[in-house]
Amino acid sequence: MSCGITLTDKKSTRLGRGKYGISHDRLVTVLYVIQIENQNITVCKKMFQSVYGAPRGKIHLLIQKKKFSDSGTLQQHDNRGHHEPHNKMTEVKEEMRNHIEKYPKYQSHYSRRHTNTFYLQCHLNIKKLYEEYKLEKNGYIQKKEDKINALASNNIRVLVFHLEQVLDTPALCTNVSFYKRLLSTFNLTIRDCSENEGTECYMWHEAIGGRGSNEIASCLYQKILNLLNNVTHIITYSDKCGGQNRNINMAAMLSLVTANSSTLHIIDQKFLLPGHTHLECDVDHTKIERAKKFSDIPIMIPRDWYQFVRTVKG
Repeated sequence: MSCGITLTDKKSTRLGRGKYGISHDRLVTVLYVIQIENQNITVCKKMFQSVYGAPRGKIHLLIQKKKFSDSGTLQQHDNRGHHEPHNKMTEVKEEMRNHIEKYPKYQSHYSRRHTNTFYLQCHLNIKKLYEEYKLEKNGYIQKKEDKINALASNNIRVLVFHLEQVLDTPALCTNVSFYKRLLSTFNLTIRDCSENEGTECYMWHEAIGGRGSNEIASCLYQKILNLLNNVTHIITYSDKCGGQNRNINMAAMLSLVTANSSTLHIIDQKFLLPGHTHLECDVDHTKIERAKKFSDIPIMIPRDWYQFVRTVKG
């Protein structure tokens, strides 16, 4: 149909009626041609539309494309589908893909020899994965909002705490230490997200205490007592470990603090979704482990761990 539309230069300009005439904006003349028995016959626009069954808007679009093209003809290839969709969810898809990668994957028991495909657990489906993704996303968003509110107000504090993996004493690199009885050293890291350098490490060894709810509550109790007197609202974030964080001993300690304090009125204890508990304390633990990996400082007694953690920067 586009071959039957030809654009030529305007031959003459006819003024309209009136004293000064009316100038027309038309710059070209459009010729409509149809082929009948190998003969090109020039017809009017209405006849051209009736033959091809094309609406007026489509004819106008073809004329505009020919008018603004360099060669005066339409491009042969179609540009539809070659642009970036305005609603493309590239970042969201990448977040969902990273969320699925966190789950343990298993090989098929029957076709292991013929394929390398991995599968999730049988109780998982698309709905459950999406629900857990939303919970994880909402949890991180809520924590981010709490941190922003804490930075904007002097009366709100956000405390994030997590227990590091056991630090063995002495820290030996030989295989002989694997068969020896080692002394365990514990490190509870508490970060105040309303301060730039608000990380504190509470450390003890197993001869002093274990790593249960009483020890975790005692460290958090000491941290809360050291806060300023103008703090009225504290928000804590941790995992859902029942033996350490989510238990009656921790709840009783927080109730005792609010009862004995004249300024502290609210303590919100919030827990992240199991398996998706990335906290700011994990960054501090990574710095300690990386520093120990590239350090030659001997660790023979728990006090050596205390001094070593003090030297870790960041």
